[in-house]
Amino acid sequence: MNNILKKGYEWIRNNKIYISIYIFFFIFCILTPISGDDYMNYVRGQEGIMGILNWTKTFYLTWEGRIVSRLIILLFTAHKFLWNIITPLLYVLIFKSLLQINVFKNKYSYILLFLSIILLNVAMVAQSYTWLAGNITYFYPTALSIYYFSTLYKNMDNKTSVKRNIVLSILAIIIPMFTENIGCAFVFGNILFVMYLKYFKKSIKKNCIFTILSIIALVLMLISPGSANRAVEEGGFYSLDLLEKIEVTMNYTLIPFSLTRNTTMLILMLICGNIYITQKIKHKGILAIICVIYNIIPIFTILQNILNVNIAILNIFTKIQLFYWIIFCVIFILSIIENYKNDKKILLFNILLFMAAMSSIICMLVAWPWGDRIAILFVIIVSYISIGIIDKNVKINNLAEKLLEIFCILSVVWIIFSIFCAYKIDRYRIKYINEQKNADPKKIEVIYNPSRYLWLSNIDNEYFVDTYKKYQGIDEEAQLILKKLSLGISKVLSNSL
Repeated sequence: MNNILKKGYEWIRNNKIYISIYIFFFIFCILTPISGDDYMNYVRGQEGIMGILNWTKTFYLTWEGRIVSRLIILLFTAHKFLWNIITPLLYVLIFKSLLQINVFKNKYSYILLFLSIILLNVAMVAQSYTWLAGNITYFYPTALSIYYFSTLYKNMDNKTSVKRNIVLSILAIIIPMFTENIGCAFVFGNILFVMYLKYFKKSIKKNCIFTILSIIALVLMLISPGSANRAVEEGGFYSLDLLEKIEVTMNYTLIPFSLTRNTTMLILMLICGNIYITQKIKHKGILAIICVIYNIIPIFTILQNILNVNIAILNIFTKIQLFYWIIFCVIFILSIIENYKNDKKILLFNILLFMAAMSSIICMLVAWPWGDRIAILFVIIVSYISIGIIDKNVKINNLAEKLLEIFCILSVVWIIFSIFCAYKIDRYRIKYINEQKNADPKKIEVIYNPSRYLWLSNIDNEYFVDTYKKYQGIDEEAQLILKKLSLGISKVLSNSL
């Protein structure tokens, strides 16, 4: 008995970081209310396994080819406890998989990695973390892709077991069938990894099989009748010619989604760029001028994000911003090359990861950009690579490290508090609706949920009115009225709410 307790204690001590991450995200998931498309996903998921399979088939034929994500969405939304348990494991999986590629020297780097995962921009959190459909469609394949490639990298010099090859084969089939842009990135990453192995004169047979499986899976998703129908529905965009599509997506969506709205990643990339510039330019005068030119747009962009205000000076640079951000990314790539030039294995693998992640953005140049969620893979990969570069070059004192720890704790508290408030308002809304259904079922007031951490939680269009009625069991003929309340923090946290 003592040996069991001792082993248990040792396991907890050795895995305390992962356990802490799991607990944080488990609480986060429990407090996350259903919202947006998940109202209807919940209703459809209540039809049982056969109903879920039939709806998955229907979606494949009429709306989208995302068989895997749609199946999981319908199952997990109807049985949310499964999502609550499994999703935190994927956050742990990302953290653990990234640390298999590169072990950091400094404690602060682990804190930065955690912060880079939790401190995404609010829209990305709402679309990729708290919205179940968005989380499963975008975050799940991101986590599984990172695990997949880290496993390939870790075992490239060793023979992998039959069991592991089976797991990797299954992942090669299912990951491309979650969503299109991450599916394309996954296939491209597999092709690059075969070239990577060839460069180091390693066997490529099984990786060619993984690549072929992933290509077949991606093609099956892209050629689905549902994908064709969805393109017709979004016909206004798809009627544009190629250059018009690129202009729309590049200027108005892809740069904000992948770069300018992601403050944490932008700060990390900016630090890496400055490290590279100081490494290459030794003349103090020239260095000062280059640093001013390089930093001015990102610094004002970061301030604009943090203060949530429009900074007029950025309007001056509107016409050159596209050119600037391309140069910004080129400098980031050069910083990877400079800082890993003495280790070709990790250098080329980091470039592989960056190129695969970038392809998830580039392929959206000719597709309708659905929102910030399309950049989740890019943001996590780029943040991780940036932290690796910073870890190699930056030493901080104990005070700075303690301040970073305090900031991390405050960030965790703020996120849990914010999602708890959203949860409390949602519970009050449901309670208030049930009271009204008993009193006057033909006229129902629905409390407005102001939380920016929830995606489409309010009934602000006809589709959501109909789906919300079915989700709440409200009469189809009932009139729904969105009601805004003046809710102070004390009211939100009180037992009456």
